[in-house]
Amino acid sequence: PKQLDFGSGDQQVQSVTITNVTDGYIAFKVKTTAPSSYIVRPSTGVVNAKGSVSVQIQTTSKGADTNDRFLVQTLPHTSAELVTKERWATVTKEETQELRLS
Repeated sequence: PKQLDFGSGDQQVQSVTITNVTDGYIAFKVKTTAPSSYIVRPSTGVVNAKGSVSVQIQTTSKGADTNDRFLVQTLPHTSAELVTKERWATVTKEETQELRLS
């Protein structure tokens, strides 16, 4: 979904599935505009060829706000090992695919 509906109440959970349609590995990273309001697990990872990963996004006690946004970034990768923070910091927009969620 491009829209996440957390409803009302404490600690609501939504799930986002990241699917790899390629024959190689892809790395992913999920960012939010309100990191203190959400727990994202896993927030980074690697998806095997033709595989998928379910990412759980849970509100914290601060709750969700309708202005909060999420960004899912994917990047072609060479192995099942996680991409380092240093590598993510140097990734260009041309290297990634991005999906914005609200």
